[in-house]
Amino acid sequence: MYKIEKKFLTKNPYSRPGIRLKSVNGIVVHWVANTNTSAIANRNFFEMRKDETRGYGSAHFIIDLDGNIIQCLPLYEMAYHVGANEYNPNIIKNLGIYPNNCTLGIECTHINNYGKMTIETYYSLIKLTHDLLKKYNLNNEKDLYRHYDITNKNCHKWFVDNPDKWEEFKKKVGKYGE
Repeated sequence: MYKIEKKFLTKNPYSRPGIRLKSVNGIVVHWVANTNTSAIANRNFFEMRKDETRGYGSAHFIIDLDGNIIQCLPLYEMAYHVGANEYNPNIIKNLGIYPNNCTLGIECTHINNYGKMTIETYYSLIKLTHDLLKKYNLNNEKDLYRHYDITNKNCHKWFVDNPDKWEEFKKKVGKYGE
């Protein structure tokens, strides 16, 4: 069982705009792309964005190497986790022209440059994803995305490089609790 600690970001234009989500139509899985770092370090990186103008970025959750989770934003607020100049055409059909306003983002810490997660991170990801899909009456096959599926960014790298592992993950999410 994971533990969620709420450490909400300060409202600011770059990582917590305070804009309400229009709805929740999908869950998007990411990797932090920063090997062997903690969830709190990555949360603090999002927090530091408030003092800069170099870009946008945030997520609703960050799963630590030990499987515990930091929640960075309330579930009713938009995160900047899948912004792009161009989206995959099928995504626009499913999520509209701006997927940030209707998806929740989960960042995963990892132990190598390939995005491999600890077992604790992986199992917390399964449970958290299952719980969110259930809460919003979403489907593990059609409403669960890698960042890659939306923008072609190589994120979550482990799942992009190992599509069979992505399919296995989605099945585990669907069967969780049976």
